[in-house]
Amino acid sequence: MGGEARGTCEAGGPATRPVRSWYTNGGIMNRLHSEIASTGPVAVVRLDGPFELLGAGAVWHLLVKLLADQPDALVVDLSAVTFDDPQVLLLFGALARRAGIWPGIPVILVAPDPGQRTALHRQAVDRQLAVCAEGGEAMVLAGSAPLPLRVREALLPEPGAARHARDITTEACVKWGLPQLVTGASIIASELVTNAVQHAGTPLVLMLARTSRYLHVAVRDNDPRPAVLRHPSLLATAGRGLLIVQRTALSWGSSPAQDGKVVWATLVADDRSGHLG
Repeated sequence: MGGEARGTCEAGGPATRPVRSWYTNGGIMNRLHSEIASTGPVAVVRLDGPFELLGAGAVWHLLVKLLADQPDALVVDLSAVTFDDPQVLLLFGALARRAGIWPGIPVILVAPDPGQRTALHRQAVDRQLAVCAEGGEAMVLAGSAPLPLRVREALLPEPGAARHARDITTEACVKWGLPQLVTGASIIASELVTNAVQHAGTPLVLMLARTSRYLHVAVRDNDPRPAVLRHPSLLATAGRGLLIVQRTALSWGSSPAQDGKVVWATLVADDRSGHLG
């Protein structure tokens, strides 16, 4: 998998960055290495070492952070991974489902060892994502994946940001043939931007993506604190933004990013009934 550059990993830029995840198992410190590489628009992660249930949380956190960059595909190379409990492989099936809901991209595994592929099959992981025997095959498959239609708009944390987000979202929905989602998507974009302006106060990016099944609305800011759903009292005059998002979207979430977080929501793109989830 060539075409890599060494250095600090930044969103959208080709880079390779070693990351080490540590965890304790029975008093013995084990080490799982991960190397992140961006090969063009495809994010590639190579895992190296023992992958155990106690370390699954660190791997999940790492991979979810990469989804925040909205690559065209995420390739996870298991060539140098060992595992004793095959149940740990279920993480990749969950990751594929998560990536399908947001940001709507495929996850592809590289598993050269026939034993790995057998374990993935027995855990039914290969029913949820593609498993390739070679890295080159995975890159070809990643490059042939359907690309979402995307819009990105940088915004400043100022009062007019929410209105601008509504306008951009309305324009995208109309352009992408989704007039039935204009109201719901515009409300979500407005509430996510307002939430970022009020609580993060950093420059932000509105990200819209349309896949065959979903419309994704997301806002990225530089504040690592996750968005928290609140349930204000009936007399409260504020604090209902994420509650509105939850009630409007099919699903929503707050995901860590390399330099902050992404708060995202998903609507069903092919639902012509006007139901918004």
